[in-house]
Amino acid sequence: MPYIVDWPGRLKEMADFVGLGEEELALIRETSSVVLEHADSLTASVYDNFLKFPGSRKFFLNADGEVDDVRLDRRKHSLARWLKGSIDFKIDEDYPIRVLATGIVHSHPPVHRAHMGSIPSRFMIGTISFTQTALAELLHREMEDAGLAARASAAWNKLMMLQLDILLAGYLTETPTEPEPSGHESSSGPC
Repeated sequence: MPYIVDWPGRLKEMADFVGLGEEELALIRETSSVVLEHADSLTASVYDNFLKFPGSRKFFLNADGEVDDVRLDRRKHSLARWLKGSIDFKIDEDYPIRVLATGIVHSHPPVHRAHMGSIPSRFMIGTISFTQTALAELLHREMEDAGLAARASAAWNKLMMLQLDILLAGYLTETPTEPEPSGHESSSGPC
């Protein structure tokens, strides 16, 4: 019998588990102007970090091995859109499906990039961690009330942990980036 996931129920359970409630959501909305004002520099720092490491850099290169600036700009725009969407977070039927779809897209490469394999889940986890840190630094730098900045940072962290749970659900299987030693690629990818 197939297992059907109640995604809004799962999101609600995780929100309760990490302590993301109305107070935290209000803090996210209250600090949205600071985040949105710096969305471009924040997304640029995330992608600059990707480009520092060969394992993540390769996903942003063209056929000649150079950084594909058009692709990079699209990804930055997409990340900024995700930040904006995070501000309006609510537990409904649509939100977890959109986040799950993002995880699936990252874990299942398109045909024209299939040779590259999945974007490894460790980079998704690292990206969330990097973004959490960047947001905390931004809030502490731009807000006069250090206590409010700390509470807002904690609220953003909780929200990103919810998103990470759903993103990683799209990684039930990863496509390997290299052939297995036997020369046969597994259809299910590494565990």
